[in-house]
Amino acid sequence: MLDEMNITPLFSHEKMKTCRILPAAITGGHSETAATRVDKHVGWQLRFQRQKLGLSVTSVARACNIPSTDWAAYENGDCRPSAGLLMTMARALEVPLSYFFEGL
Repeated sequence: MLDEMNITPLFSHEKMKTCRILPAAITGGHSETAATRVDKHVGWQLRFQRQKLGLSVTSVARACNIPSTDWAAYENGDCRPSAGLLMTMARALEVPLSYFFEGL
């Protein structure tokens, strides 16, 4: 399904590291700050839509040109995708960008 979609990533994975664990300076040293609650919510939305479409982590990660381990980290809210990557993810999951922030 995704192989036929011809999704073009908005960035080159080789030029940037896609997954960065949030530093304590951003989270304030706390595990439940506003930033991490948003990250967890976006991750839940990623997982929910992927499962709704019946897609594997491997297939959507491949469509977004990222390692499946990074996709899993985004779904868990452990990492924050860049704006360009989030747009690519939205295309792969067939949702508008705003979908990830619904319910906040």
